[in-house]
Amino acid sequence: MAAIWSNVFVDLITCQLTIYEGGVSSLPRKKHTSKEIEAVIQELEALGWNLIEGKGHVWGILRCPANDKECRCGTFCNMSVWSTPKNPQQHAKKVRQKALSCVRLKKKDEGEADG
Repeated sequence: MAAIWSNVFVDLITCQLTIYEGGVSSLPRKKHTSKEIEAVIQELEALGWNLIEGKGHVWGILRCPANDKECRCGTFCNMSVWSTPKNPQQHAKKVRQKALSCVRLKKKDEGEADG
């Protein structure tokens, strides 16, 4: 059993207390059951994307590291990672395409290339 309060995670069985900042836990995340989707998640995490644990059919939510008004939706590029998609390979491909086509990240890369 576990309990979570704002920035504190308490494991009630082992009596461990973990404090984390910004809603990102220091505990290791669960791996996705699909190896294709897990590979895409790891690739995007290396690029700075954040994974938020989901509930139900949504296994997790990937969030763009650039919080910019020029992003597609005005605050964050968000995308759901499904727990059991009908076609895991296709879902992994779509998540990767959407993430790599982020408007803000493309502009950041262009600025670094010029600079």
